[in-house]
Amino acid sequence: VESPLKECEPEGHCLWAANNGRVLINTPKLKVVKFTIEGLEQVDRKKLENKEETELQKVSLVMEKPSKSTGKKGKLDFKRVAMADEQDSMISADLYKILDVPEDADQSAIKSKFRRLSVQNHPD
Repeated sequence: VESPLKECEPEGHCLWAANNGRVLINTPKLKVVKFTIEGLEQVDRKKLENKEETELQKVSLVMEKPSKSTGKKGKLDFKRVAMADEQDSMISADLYKILDVPEDADQSAIKSKFRRLSVQNHPD
C-alpha cells in the first residue's frame, strides 16, 4: 500500500498486519490505526490472490474511526504492488491472540502485556 500517511515516510517507519478482514498499521505518531477492507465484493478472488493490480485497485482500506482533526474516516487506495523478498518475514498470526489481549485493548495494556511476555521469554 502506498500511503499518504506522512508518519510512514521514509519507507519502513510503519509496521502493519492483516487478519480477519482488518488491517492494522502501527505508526510512530498515531500508534495503531485500524482499517476495514472495502470493495472485496467487487473483485475476482482468484485474480486478487495473484495480486493483479487491476483487482487490487478495486479494494480500499477505510479507517474504522474518524480522524480527530477532520472528523472523517481516512481511506487508503492501492496504487501498485510491491513484492517482499522471500527472506522477509511475514506476520501470519493474530497478534492480539498471541498477546492474549482483546482487540479493543488500549495502547498501555498492549505495551504492558508485551513487556511482561518479553521478560518471561527473553533468553537472558
